[in-house]
Amino acid sequence: MKKVFLRYAFIVACLFGIAVGIVVIQDFKQEALLEEEIAAMDILMNQDYINDILIEKKINTYVTTGDYLEVEKAVKTFYQDVYECYKEINEILYDQNIVNLLTIYNFKKDGPAFESSLKFIEKKKSRLKNLEEETTILFTETHIMNYIKEKKLDSYYEDYYHDLMFGKGEYQPDESLKESVKDLTDVLDKIKNILNFLKENENGWKIEYDQIYFATEELENEYIRLINVLSLDDEGIEI
Repeated sequence: MKKVFLRYAFIVACLFGIAVGIVVIQDFKQEALLEEEIAAMDILMNQDYINDILIEKKINTYVTTGDYLEVEKAVKTFYQDVYECYKEINEILYDQNIVNLLTIYNFKKDGPAFESSLKFIEKKKSRLKNLEEETTILFTETHIMNYIKEKKLDSYYEDYYHDLMFGKGEYQPDESLKESVKDLTDVLDKIKNILNFLKENENGWKIEYDQIYFATEELENEYIRLINVLSLDDEGIEI
């Protein structure tokens, strides 16, 4: 009887070991799938031209199951929020109305006081300021960890999520979105300076034959200087 019991115990131990091994292998597979998915998303998010269709498809498609699925959802919810900020900043960046501010058409339409143009600039700057504040919060470690803490998973998965999001080293927040907001705000300020210059010197310039002419060389040189400071390389601008 003792030998039979020992043999039975050995078989149970072997089966348990096999089961544990299968679970470990499955975990490795899930982690590999998730890490590949994040790498692919990083590539999509860091391209010069964001492909909305591919990003949205990737964010809304899941490759894992079980608790790993909850980790994946936490990661992708964060990416979704980052993507929404990127998208809004890009919408402002490529807003044709900003480019049109420095066109002869706008000079004729809204000059010399440029009331509508200056209000438009302030509205965009206000939204950019809000976006800067939102992105500052978005990339804090506490905020990023909240995505996984809401899932109430085992500490292993929280630690794994932390490693996925921050790596093994000291966390450094992503400043790229914040820098984009600052750069765009700077462009708007430079455009504002040009329009204010024209407003303050309304009797010193005029539009003839779709060209701007200045009463003095001094005014013309200052206008050219402000345009050069802007250095906005866009074919849509006609000055």
